[in-house]
Amino acid sequence: MRFNDYVDSFKGAWGLIAGILAVGPFALWSVDFLPPWPDYWPAAQVVLAVLSTIFGILIAYLLPSGALFARLGALTALIAAGILFGVYFYFVSRYVVVIEQGLAGDTVARAFVVGDELLRGVEDNLTPSALIRLYGSVEAVWTIASLTATRMKLILSLNSAFFLANLGLGLLAKRNVTA
Repeated sequence: MRFNDYVDSFKGAWGLIAGILAVGPFALWSVDFLPPWPDYWPAAQVVLAVLSTIFGILIAYLLPSGALFARLGALTALIAAGILFGVYFYFVSRYVVVIEQGLAGDTVARAFVVGDELLRGVEDNLTPSALIRLYGSVEAVWTIASLTATRMKLILSLNSAFFLANLGLGLLAKRNVTA
């Protein structure tokens, strides 16, 4: 299959869906639904999600041709992507805490990733937002290993979901050309 034929197969519904998925990271970023990233590179999550989108489509092109393989591979990838999006939304609801803070006379909502393991001496009978307010930062409440593991869960689940969704769409587009 020529690459031009593959790109042409994205015209119509597949192209619209792939476009929506490609814009997905930006949409999630605009409504602050991406996991909080360190301040020194706030756009890193968007860049990673866009790269995983591009890689998904390119890898679908490089996989073997065949209508049956494309159909089964697409179905498997799309189901796995749906499951991973669900896992990501669970992780966000479980590990991301939004706290309103006063900054320069304004109230600003800030998102924090919390961990599973508290540092020694931290009270365990308070909510995560109360702990952050009391101790001032997540690093003063949860272990660094716990925070890193939580951030990796968020990043890997979201990027894997975008990758698999676009891999599935790429295989469906390829099926239309090879069928």
